Amino acid sequence: MDKHNTLTLATSSDGKPWAATVFFVSDKNLSLYFVSDHRTRHGRDMQKNARVVATVNADCDNWHDVRGLQIDGTASIINGLARAKALALYLAKFPQIDALFASPKGEHEETIAERLK
Repeated sequence: MDKHNTLTLATSSDGKPWAATVFFVSDKNLSLYFVSDHRTRHGRDMQKNARVVATVNADCDNWHDVRGLQIDGTASIINGLARAKALALYLAKFPQIDALFASPKGEHEETIAERLK
């Protein structure tokens, strides 16, 4: 899992499926953590229906080489110590994010920094 940075997260609500690509980290128990905004479509979906599925895979040119992991689970918002631990994992995997806190460049980076606070 450490070799991969993104996963495709599938959510649904009101019978309408949706997929979004998100950056993620995993812990030693293979719990997955990602950062999102509750106002995104997948964020709104998860507020109504916490059941999610995801895939993690590498790009390849030959269909014989396609390998991936399919995941079925429940999404939840984490707070307190669990959030701090997940954020530490996230910053260790994506050290460039530290720069967003110090000096975000533009509105998009400000939004990302705000989500991580």
